[in-house]
Amino acid sequence: AGQTIAHGPGTFVCNLGEKTVLTFYRDSSDNIFMEKSGLVFDPSINDNSAFDLQNLAVKNDAGNFYNGKIYELGMIDGAKATDKIREMITEYMCLKHGMERLG
Repeated sequence: AGQTIAHGPGTFVCNLGEKTVLTFYRDSSDNIFMEKSGLVFDPSINDNSAFDLQNLAVKNDAGNFYNGKIYELGMIDGAKATDKIREMITEYMCLKHGMERLG
């Protein structure tokens, strides 16, 4: 079950059966960024409605649910979510789950 998910316009792919650390964060200008195992997806999105926890694991709309496993989910208060903290969490999660850090 499941399928490969590609996020355009770049080459940002989550392959079927692949473990990855996905990180979403918002900067002070309300740009939303996504990282795959430390590799930042470009471009960012400047849209306050682009990421909502009620749609976690949903692609595009409520009819496209994620078909896989979410091993861990963490949330950090915005003021504490510095670049260094995100890097440390990504490094830890990659090591813990035996994944290569991409960025």
